[in-house]
Amino acid sequence: MKASEAPPGADEFELTLFGPGYGESIVLHLGDGVWALIDSCLNEDGEPRALRYLESIGLDPARDVALIVATHWHDDHIRGMAQLVENCTRATFYCASALAKKEFLAAVRAMEGRHLSAAGSGVRQMHEVFSRLGQRMSGQTPRFALANRRIFDHGGCEIWSLSPNDRNYAAFIRTIGSLMPSEGQSKRRVPDPSPNEVAVVLWVRIENIVVLLGSDLERPGWVEIL
Repeated sequence: MKASEAPPGADEFELTLFGPGYGESIVLHLGDGVWALIDSCLNEDGEPRALRYLESIGLDPARDVALIVATHWHDDHIRGMAQLVENCTRATFYCASALAKKEFLAAVRAMEGRHLSAAGSGVRQMHEVFSRLGQRMSGQTPRFALANRRIFDHGGCEIWSLSPNDRNYAAFIRTIGSLMPSEGQSKRRVPDPSPNEVAVVLWVRIENIVVLLGSDLERPGWVEIL
């Protein structure tokens, strides 16, 4: 979708897609100057596309962004997420609950460490997100998107997460456990589990407009939802 050159009106809904594929980063205007950012990707200069877009139409991300959602930890949807959290200081951050589970965080520390280059994998980005949330004055912690949970409600807009469910969550934790290095094994980049058991699908309603944002959830996950 082509980005507009001026911000939408207070009564207008806008959905803008960025990325080389099918919307690796999504920017939503939810009405009344309230914005949501779903996932993140970088432009040619290595900057988050969502931030640059908001600034290009005269908006202040620190003031105008109310919600950030990391739907999953694949590299193409997570690059720049820590910068979104750092700049959008009023936004509530949501991710799949499994991404804050101790097994996932242990995998980050054990397999990648804390001091990798900026071009690392998605799990390192999630570690940076949690660190920056903790550095806020309020010491904010991530909130969790679960099946059938309303994560946003403002005026005539509501956003629900439709996944992951309990079975997907348990499968993900088992997968992460299998990726932990054994004694004497060198640290390595964490591969992406497949299928993506904990991708967050979002249902967005703004008055009479309904949008389903499917993330990268694969067929087994859709069977659970439908």
